[in-house]
Amino acid sequence: MDSEKPFKKEQVQGMIKEFLCLDADGDGTITVDELEKVLRSMRGKSKPSEIEIKKAIKEIDRDGDGTIDMDEYVRSCRNKATQDLIHRALVQSSKIRKEFERFDKDNSGFITKEELMEVIQARAAVTISPKQIDQMMMDSDENNDGLINYEEFIFLMTK
Repeated sequence: MDSEKPFKKEQVQGMIKEFLCLDADGDGTITVDELEKVLRSMRGKSKPSEIEIKKAIKEIDRDGDGTIDMDEYVRSCRNKATQDLIHRALVQSSKIRKEFERFDKDNSGFITKEELMEVIQARAAVTISPKQIDQMMMDSDENNDGLINYEEFIFLMTK
């Protein structure tokens, strides 16, 4: 590591911002599962292979504890292939966040049954039954609080 050039201040600030975008629950770490879900949710040309995902996860989570801390994240940014994969994950994460915000009409941080129904009916231009909405809520609401939080929404979007 000593022979590598240090990152510029702007680069480090950019990496911190990226890290915080991927740290969905704000606990200071990115779980391997969180990153893996985002990577698996990518579609089309940008979708990484199973081998790319496993290689990137192994490279980033150097201590193998199942979480990626800021130090591990910054170190991983030195590898071009990992940088590209992380960039694609950030783009995908941003798309999911924007989609969540479209559903969360009142900006409460949760999607209610009513908000879910409103968006689906407006987008699909179809009538959806209360029974179908109830089923969607049951399938998505992991903690059974009657709301879909961001983490549950990510899971819904990456099924």
